[in-house]
Amino acid sequence: MINIKIKKMKHIIFTRFIYDEGSKADKRLEIMKETLIKCLHSQTNQNFVWSLMCKEHHRKIIENMYGKEVLFWNGSDGFKKFVKENNYEIQTRHDSDDIMCPDYVQLIQNEYELNKFRKDPFLIEFQPMFNSYGSNHFYEFTLDYAKQGSTSAFLTLCPQETKQTIWDHTHTGWASKIKTIIRHKNRKCVAATVHGSNTTTGFSYRGKRIL
Repeated sequence: MINIKIKKMKHIIFTRFIYDEGSKADKRLEIMKETLIKCLHSQTNQNFVWSLMCKEHHRKIIENMYGKEVLFWNGSDGFKKFVKENNYEIQTRHDSDDIMCPDYVQLIQNEYELNKFRKDPFLIEFQPMFNSYGSNHFYEFTLDYAKQGSTSAFLTLCPQETKQTIWDHTHTGWASKIKTIIRHKNRKCVAATVHGSNTTTGFSYRGKRIL
C-alpha cells in the first residue's frame, strides 16, 4: 500500500455501546476488547480520536481497557454538537464488536486526501467480510450494498463545509442523502463479527471462507 503524505487532520471514530450492567454487558465488553479495541491499537496511523456513546457505569471500565483517553457521550446530540463545533473533517462510525485491518485509518485518510477537492460532502464505504468470533475465520459477505442502492455499516463521512455528522442517518439511509459514495476496492479490510449475541448481524449472507 502506498501511503499518501498528508497533513494532520481531524479524524474521529464513533462507536455506540449502550448496555445495562450485567452478564450480557460483560460479554459485550470482552468482545469489544478482543475486536474493536485491539484493532484501534493496531492501526498504523494513530491520527484519530475514539468517541463512545455509553452509560456512566461503563466509562471507567472502557477507558482502562483502551488505555487512552476516550471522548464519552450520553447520547448522539452531544457527539453531533462536538464534531460540528470542532470541524472534524473525517467522521467514521464503527460498531463495538467489529474488526478493522491495521491500515483502515490510513486508507480512509488517503481517500480523503484524494477527494478533498470536492465541494459537496462525500462518503467512504468499505464492503465487509464476516468474522466468526472464537474460530477467527473470515468469510465472504455476499450482499453487495452498491447493487442494493445502500451502504454498509463501515462508513465514513467527510462533511466538507457542511454541518452534517455521521450519526445524522442510519448507514442504510445515507445513500439517498448524499451524491458521492466512494466504495473502497479493498474487501478484506473490515469484518462484521458474528458471536451469538448479535442483535442483527448473522450469517445470512455468508459465502466462501476467505481467511
